[in-house]
Amino acid sequence: MIEHEGDWLMVARCLDPTEAHVLCACLEAAGLTAMVAYGNLVQTHSLIAVAVGGARVLVPEAQLEQANLFLIRLDDHRQWYRYHQLLADFLRVDLSADEQAALHRKASTWYEANGFGTEAVKHSLAAGD
Repeated sequence: MIEHEGDWLMVARCLDPTEAHVLCACLEAAGLTAMVAYGNLVQTHSLIAVAVGGARVLVPEAQLEQANLFLIRLDDHRQWYRYHQLLADFLRVDLSADEQAALHRKASTWYEANGFGTEAVKHSLAAGD
């Protein structure tokens, strides 16, 4: 689900601010307006990065449809999106197998708590559970 921050929508979170700036540059190269929020704060200390949820990459809500190079809309209500597979692969490239499994466990927990059993099982299996 896309998170709103005023008229801007968060399209990514990165614990490493460099990754957030690279992603922002990719969006800008595609002709979109983008910005990084909390980049300086996250760079200060890794514990602060975790506490604030990482640096956020934001795009204006009005440009979200143009972002379909990076985001794929999953519903007609414009509430559910997923990353384009190439972008998802880029964001996962630095993750160890343990970190990827931890992300799948978090996703499984969220899906289960929100009534999406099938997706919860898929992520649980991907985590090796």
